[in-house]
Amino acid sequence: MEERVLRKLICSIKCSSCGQPYEAQNVEVLGCSDEMWFVQALCSSCHTQSLVVAMVRKERQSAPLTDLNKSEMGKFMVSGAVSSDDLLQMHEYLKAFDGDFTGLFESQKT
Repeated sequence: MEERVLRKLICSIKCSSCGQPYEAQNVEVLGCSDEMWFVQALCSSCHTQSLVVAMVRKERQSAPLTDLNKSEMGKFMVSGAVSSDDLLQMHEYLKAFDGDFTGLFESQKT
């Protein structure tokens, strides 16, 4: 993990003493051991110094979360990316759409 990403992460948390967020210039990465990073942060508001231990795991590839079955998933895997023409066509369709979803889905069944 890059140190700048870790600094940004630490700046998203707040000082436990005064509640102010840490500033990037007051965050110093001390080192790491395997997945554990040690960071020193100084609050610019109340001057409290903190030691932050962050456990950062490498990204794991996980199966996509979906309600599609294998057949449906295969269909979308081989379809092309959405084009600007596709977006324009959908825009035109929605501009004229009257909001009747019941009628829309009933006409799709036949």
